[in-house]
Amino acid sequence: MSTFNVGIVLYASPMPPSAEERQRARLARAVADFWAGGAGPTHGEVSDVLNTFGVVVEIGSKRDRVSKAIKLVERQDLIPLVEELLGLLRRDRVFDRSTPYAANEAVVGQLAESLEPYGLTLLEDGKTAPDLGSLVDASTLPDEAVVRDHVRRLRLALGDGDSALLLGSSKELLESTSKIVLNRVGETPPAKYPALVTRALQVLMLHPKSAREQREDVMDPVRKILGGVVQIALEMNELRGERGTGHGRAEPPVHLTSRHGRLAAGAALLVATLMFDTLDDESAPWRQDAAANDRGVAGT
Repeated sequence: MSTFNVGIVLYASPMPPSAEERQRARLARAVADFWAGGAGPTHGEVSDVLNTFGVVVEIGSKRDRVSKAIKLVERQDLIPLVEELLGLLRRDRVFDRSTPYAANEAVVGQLAESLEPYGLTLLEDGKTAPDLGSLVDASTLPDEAVVRDHVRRLRLALGDGDSALLLGSSKELLESTSKIVLNRVGETPPAKYPALVTRALQVLMLHPKSAREQREDVMDPVRKILGGVVQIALEMNELRGERGTGHGRAEPPVHLTSRHGRLAAGAALLVATLMFDTLDDESAPWRQDAAANDRGVAGT
């Protein structure tokens, strides 16, 4: 009598792609779309970039090769690879709207959206810059022309890795913020930067040396944090004077590294955001003090 063993084979359904894999696939598709229909830089140029990152994708259209490479590259090399591919596209003038080589706006828009989860902003010339929102949310700043102009310059400086311009623009953002604060409360802004910033922080009761009953918060840790805010604002001017734009020099300054430049931009945006938030806060202590002063004047 024969014995038969019946084996049961279980087929596991494939695991759904993770959020990171879906995000990378979206980025791969957005970049590869610039090569749709044979457009974009040549196979040889694409191969040179892929070889730099040790990604071998020899078969397929340029669009397929670019897409597969972005999906296969090591995680730490993902954004550097994308940056190199964008460099090819810039040299092919696909971001230059004045040429017949310009890419479709929808394709450019999809690329911009796919870069956002990686903390990158796509600039008009096809370069990328760290999104200021990844440092401090710039959307909390008021929609005033002078503030928008400073933020625009910060984005351009981030994209170019221009630490001198980052320092200069960061200092100018704090200078404009202080002037806006004092103008809104009806005070004439001091001419010198240290006095200007110090007075704006005093008016908003953010200065740690304000009288105890006038301080933004009497808790000692908060007072120390506010002391750091004052120090950031004042030292920004010193740093800009030594390493930033805004001065004609006989010799070029020694530039800071890009990470120090990003630190300066983030710090300036942090201070500016705090000042504008306090200025607009209806329940902030400085408003109560201002109201009390108005009543005192009216009673005299």
